[in-house]
Amino acid sequence: MPTAPRAPVEQDATAAGRQAHALRSRPSLTAAASLLGFEGDLVERVQFANKQVTAIVQIDEAEVERRTQTGLGPVLDYRLMEALAGLPLDLPVSWEQIDPIVRAVLDCAPSGVLRATSAQVERLLRPAVQVTGILTSTRDWRTGVNTVGLLAGHARPGLVLPYRPRDAEPILVRADQFGIGVVSRDRQGGWQLLRAARHARQADLGPRHWRFLETVYATWRRAHALPDPFEHTKAAGEPVALTLC
Repeated sequence: MPTAPRAPVEQDATAAGRQAHALRSRPSLTAAASLLGFEGDLVERVQFANKQVTAIVQIDEAEVERRTQTGLGPVLDYRLMEALAGLPLDLPVSWEQIDPIVRAVLDCAPSGVLRATSAQVERLLRPAVQVTGILTSTRDWRTGVNTVGLLAGHARPGLVLPYRPRDAEPILVRADQFGIGVVSRDRQGGWQLLRAARHARQADLGPRHWRFLETVYATWRRAHALPDPFEHTKAAGEPVALTLC
């Protein structure tokens, strides 16, 4: 079924936010993402696991639109992420098959996360972003390797060195242990690829990975100055079943 068109205010905010954000993105990160093959929008200042990185993302416009229509923003509750991990997408599951503790969490899910009746529940939520890579830029390569190396399971990692190292060998040896791609300055002051990034160590890290994606989505929304959906609906946060929260 075709989805309803996005409201003009939301549409204008999205376009204006993306244009402004594109102008603010650091050229070094844009160049590095291109050399490493990370395709998508740059989302800077993503905070996760006490680390700050730049994520390169591709947006699921259909999921963003679906969430907008239901007043649903980023879902960051870890208990809810754990509960949702056991539910298949768009496939009804009987409540009788769900642990009572998990059901209590699902009962309090915000509107738009689930479709529920008295007999069954169905997960509607899916990630609104796909992260094609993560970057950090620093003169201290050891700190940089530690930063993106910790998050290497979530997306392909990249290290940007804003200088041309005299001896790149120890940097590349350490980076190889985590599959980190390395970009540095060249002799002409441009950017060069020293090492390509390998794919993430794991394709699915369960609730932790879901929360990482939702954190990136929340940062993307803030970067593009999109309004908080929860400010425009009272339905968000109401229980989807009959359990009292």
